Amino acid sequence: MDIDHGPAGGSFAARIALPSALAIILFVAATFLYIIPSFERNMMDRKRETITELTKSAHSLLARFHAEEKAGRLTAAQAKKQAADAVRALRYGPEEKDYFWITDLGPRMIVHPYRPDLDGKDLSDFRDSHGKLMFVEFAEVCRREGAGYVDYMWQWKDEADRIVPKLSYVKLFEPWGWVIGTGIYIEDVLEEIKRLEADLIKISLLMAFIIAGILVYVNHQSLRVERSRREAEKRLAESEEKYRKLVEAATEGIIMVLDGRPAYSNRMVLDMLGYSAEELERLDLSDLLHPESSATVEYLAELLETGDAPPQMEARLRRRDGETLRALLTASGLVFGGRKGFILTVKDIDSHKRTEEELSASRERFRLLTDSIDLGVLRADLAAGKVTEANPAACRILGYAAPEGLAAAGRSPLAPFEELFEEASAGRTINEARVSLLSDTGPRALLVSITGLPGEGAQARVFDCLLEDVTVRERAEAEREKLLSDLQLSLGSLNQSARGVARPAPRCGLSASVGKAAEIMTAAGSSSVLVESEGEVIGILTDHDLRARVLASRSARNNEPRNSGTAATGVGGYADDPAPQVPGAVSPGPGPGTDSGKCRPDPAGGVGAELPVSRVMSSPLVSVPETALLFEAVLLMQEKNIRHLAVRDAAGRVTGVIDEKELLALKWYSPASLMEEFSRAADVDAVIAVKGRLPRLVRTLSDTGADSAGITRLITAAADAATARFVEFAVNELGEPPVPFAFMALGSQARREQTLVTDQDNAIVYEYPPGDMPRGVPSEAACAEYFQALGTKVCAWLDAAGYPFCKGGAMASNPKWCRPLRDWKAYFTGWAALTEAQALLDVNVFFDFRRAWGEESLEKELRAHVRAAVKDRTILFLNLANNALQFRVPLGFRGALELEGEGEHKGTFDAKKLLRVFTDFARVYALRADIQALPTPARLAALTEANVLDRAEKESFAQAVDALTRLRLKRQAARAAAGGAPDNRIRPSELSQADQQALRETAAAAAAAVNKLKDLIKFNIV
Repeated sequence: MDIDHGPAGGSFAARIALPSALAIILFVAATFLYIIPSFERNMMDRKRETITELTKSAHSLLARFHAEEKAGRLTAAQAKKQAADAVRALRYGPEEKDYFWITDLGPRMIVHPYRPDLDGKDLSDFRDSHGKLMFVEFAEVCRREGAGYVDYMWQWKDEADRIVPKLSYVKLFEPWGWVIGTGIYIEDVLEEIKRLEADLIKISLLMAFIIAGILVYVNHQSLRVERSRREAEKRLAESEEKYRKLVEAATEGIIMVLDGRPAYSNRMVLDMLGYSAEELERLDLSDLLHPESSATVEYLAELLETGDAPPQMEARLRRRDGETLRALLTASGLVFGGRKGFILTVKDIDSHKRTEEELSASRERFRLLTDSIDLGVLRADLAAGKVTEANPAACRILGYAAPEGLAAAGRSPLAPFEELFEEASAGRTINEARVSLLSDTGPRALLVSITGLPGEGAQARVFDCLLEDVTVRERAEAEREKLLSDLQLSLGSLNQSARGVARPAPRCGLSASVGKAAEIMTAAGSSSVLVESEGEVIGILTDHDLRARVLASRSARNNEPRNSGTAATGVGGYADDPAPQVPGAVSPGPGPGTDSGKCRPDPAGGVGAELPVSRVMSSPLVSVPETALLFEAVLLMQEKNIRHLAVRDAAGRVTGVIDEKELLALKWYSPASLMEEFSRAADVDAVIAVKGRLPRLVRTLSDTGADSAGITRLITAAADAATARFVEFAVNELGEPPVPFAFMALGSQARREQTLVTDQDNAIVYEYPPGDMPRGVPSEAACAEYFQALGTKVCAWLDAAGYPFCKGGAMASNPKWCRPLRDWKAYFTGWAALTEAQALLDVNVFFDFRRAWGEESLEKELRAHVRAAVKDRTILFLNLANNALQFRVPLGFRGALELEGEGEHKGTFDAKKLLRVFTDFARVYALRADIQALPTPARLAALTEANVLDRAEKESFAQAVDALTRLRLKRQAARAAAGGAPDNRIRPSELSQADQQALRETAAAAAAAVNKLKDLIKFNIV
């Protein structure tokens, strides 16, 4: 039963529910604590009485035979024998198995029906199973009291192997000195008691349930009455509180007048007249009226007495400070506590007029302000279906010259905001919602805030809107982000650690000859050799040292600084051969003390190949820790004017040497340099050579923590540049194209998401030759032949450059995908109309296309056709979603990552397959929502703006894409650096804890994306 938990609820429980519960508890307690125990005692007493009476009956039988003996009709022996036989035959009980037995006071057994073996035997030592001398005790009870009860253990009736408790009543037959008795089995009594108790309990419980039901019903009715009373009290209290708050919040003064005196007044009238509530209640109403308005109240009272509706009347009221004010009075009659009176409403006319004037001035100032700002302000009346007010900025944003034109356009200017109006009508706050608007000057991005104005109905129909055009700002932010990303990529090489650039150097002993050291350097392909003494590196000998100090003449040595590894000029450094420069740094001059390298020339004036390296090497060694950043190493080499720099690990051991050639190669491997090299490549081999530098650049950027999206854009840019150069080479070989064309990138290249492991997906779109071809215009067959040849050449060159042929044949070299624009339009129209998901499996890649070279107009026209072809094609989106779900992804039970269980890839998973979950998801939903963005992160952001994804889902999916891309790039770069073929196999056990956690979150996000694709199919929500 639902009972309120409060003072009132507690009162109900104490008054009604608690007594009812106590009645039930007392009834149950009385039954189990008194009635049942009493019943048990009474039952036992009745059983005792039964065996007592039975024993007395058997005793009277003995007396009859004794009477026969006394009468002389039987001898004593005959009488006793017949009496014993008669008792032996006696039976009673439900099964006729209960009996009597007889002993004497010896005790000696006279007769026992079930134990004839005891007849005539002395029972003085006979004990029961508990050791009790039961027959001795029978005799003692009879000697002492003549009769009595004895409990003991005895066999169950005629079953000798079953021993149970028994209670017997024995009685002495004095003439013969016999003890006759019979008994009851305690178990019989207990079982009978249990049966009767069970019946009694059932009846008691039934009665208890009936009583409880009656009490519950009574309590329920009482509770309903109680609740109704409390609800009425609550409503009354709320009504009083609402009325009080209403009166207090009223914008007009209210006075309750009883018997001609103010009985109550709200804060507004007190402020209006300058009185406190106590002061006002001590006054007569006439004291508040100016003498010239004294008749006003009497007139209002007379109208109320007659029942007429009093009109509004103007009067002059006196304030506490003596000033007067003009007020509009309205009265309504009432009866309060048996007293008649009226409610007087007071409206300050002077204040109202001042407020109207100030409001008018404020409106004018606001109008001037809104007319001068760039923020669009308008008021939309949805019921009227038009814009009722708008400032110049709003007109300009919506593409109208003046507010009149905007109002005359009706509902059409409001169409982009219909969904926002619906949300605002439902009570939601619309604050800076992003809306895309298509204008004559191109797409515009707006931030829209909407506030509903209160109306007559439940929903607002008039709205104030703020429009902010953020097109320029978003474009600037996008350019800034791209610039920052490009700067990060450009400077990434200088932000890597020295460990990544240092190369192991060969070593020789301090006593080795210069010739031997040169042989070691040549064999190792190194430009330097480290000189060791007792396991410690103490100096360095470089190829420049050999040229300058061994092969050059003495005069050259005297005129050239000789240090190649000192603290002054550094290892291998020379003042006239400066070290590499850091962009923006000032090149230093020669280091001080250029002869402090401790180079020891031969006394005879020559330095030979047999001279020990200790005479030529540079010492002490200039070094940096392996954790130093590369730009720090470059600055140190500039400062010391050296060519070689040693690198030490955390223990201080020399682990490698940085050569100036490695540093000079970094500029060669920078993104800007790479793109420039592509544009300057003179032939196919040059393009292939430039592209070959890409893996090392990717590894550098990956090691320095560059943005993964920026790296994939760089890889894609390299593919675009290579493709463009190959197309140009093909055009140069084949001649000018017969008609305009575009070489299209497909798939990951189109999305700008390429990695080092990718094949080529491309196509050619060209204009269809005109039907009435004049002389000199190539035919359709000639165009097809030209572009087929061009596609074949470009695809072959891309394969040679490291972009393998597409296994599915989605390439421009395939005649099926080298077609005029007309055919491509027909392709997409047919794909959009397909009803079988299987038929779309091989063409998913074509829905991501982008021009890599050629006519932009062809791409735009084809994209516009695709948008129109797929619009509202529910079956297409369902088929695309089905295809995405058919592709096997490495997700196991409950969305956990599924690793390979055997083979060479055991313990790994394919990151590309897992990433495909997100790219397929973004493609399907982007096509469905008519989103034109191609990169997956951009599609996810656009889906969030379109309210297809919430912010949390977008962040989860975007982070998963970034994590997988980062791990793929890191794996591919490491494989390429080790000389292996890059792949997408990730082994989670080898990752850091942070990356493992990122993978777990990625798996959860992938499972969520799969579920959303399933929901799209299951609920047909397209």
